[in-house]
Amino acid sequence: MNAPMETVFGLLGGLAVFLFGMNMMSEGLQKAAGRQNEVHSFPCSPRIPCSACWPAR
Repeated sequence: MNAPMETVFGLLGGLAVFLFGMNMMSEGLQKAAGRQNEVHSFPCSPRIPCSACWPAR
C-alpha cells in the first residue's frame, strides 16, 4: 500500500478508536452519576424551584 493510503487509514482508525473510547467513558460516567444526571421532566422556574437550578439556602 502506498504512503498516502496508509496515512488516511491510520487517521481514520485512530479517530474510530478515539470515538469508541469517548463513548465508553461517557457511558461509564453516566452510570457512576446515577440519578444525579437525570433530566427533569419539567422546566425549572422561579415559581417551581428545583435544587439543580437554585441551591438550598
